[in-house]
Amino acid sequence: MKKYLFLSIVSVLCIGFSACGDDEDTTPQKEQPTPPTPQIVPEDSTVVVTPVGQAPQSVQSIDLGLPSGTLWASCNVGAEQPEQPGDYFAWGETSGYTGGKETFTWENYLLCKGTKNSITKYTTSDGLKELSLADDAAWMNWGGEWRTPSKEQLEELINTEYTAMTYISEGEKKGWQVTSRANGNSIFLPLSGYRYDDKLDAGYNGSYWSRTLGAGFSAEGLGLYAGSFNISMYERRVGQTVRAVAFKQP
Repeated sequence: MKKYLFLSIVSVLCIGFSACGDDEDTTPQKEQPTPPTPQIVPEDSTVVVTPVGQAPQSVQSIDLGLPSGTLWASCNVGAEQPEQPGDYFAWGETSGYTGGKETFTWENYLLCKGTKNSITKYTTSDGLKELSLADDAAWMNWGGEWRTPSKEQLEELINTEYTAMTYISEGEKKGWQVTSRANGNSIFLPLSGYRYDDKLDAGYNGSYWSRTLGAGFSAEGLGLYAGSFNISMYERRVGQTVRAVAFKQP
């Protein structure tokens, strides 16, 4: 036992003298910190947010060659194919009609206290202009890089300098095909209609949310009709569809 202890002490001393006799820089190097695990935190809260779902495997990100580099989903949130309407969401809510919300009224709108004059979030008081991830139906249901588009992204999508808009009516398939002028890729936007109160108005129009706040008690969105399309504002309590976007492959 004493022999092993003696050898251990000698070994430590030898290492110490060897280090002292080395002419190289012996300044201790700072230990590199371990990179933090990426977390998604909504802009208006310290609570970490986790998506409740993920995009179906059938969903593709379509590059339309747009100046912004935006990629568009091949179908609506809640759908698996381009012709399907998908789910309907009130603006700022992440659980829609298929999640059990059967009526779309101010009385059951989550971001107010029962009336359009009692909105509690995204107001002039809090200064929030766009949906946070916690309130983004695209991100909460699909995760990854998916988001509800901004008003500017919707405007770019229907800008005929960048895309050709073609109305299609083939049996029950009604909607607009948006084809890139840059690379020929396209997406199809069905006339999915919208939900208000307990009613569905479908077949003659399509209403798609943006993540951008509008004036008063409204939010910006894309309106599609049999012969026209435009950017409009809609009451936030109305149930509308969402076509998600991404800036890189989700």
